[in-house]
Amino acid sequence: MIKVLSRRALDIGNEIAGVRENRLGTEPNVQTAYSVEDFAWDHDVNLIGGQAYRLGSAA
Repeated sequence: MIKVLSRRALDIGNEIAGVRENRLGTEPNVQTAYSVEDFAWDHDVNLIGGQAYRLGSAA
């Protein structure tokens, strides 16, 4: 099961970037993963690109 707990976004003109926290698994084996997502669109509001970057875990 994937559950998105929070998403924080930064809007920069025709681009938006955000950090997403995901919780994967079921109790008691729940893991947390983070990713940065970036989306851009043109002046007609057509989506022209999107990327997701997985962040490594802090050990």
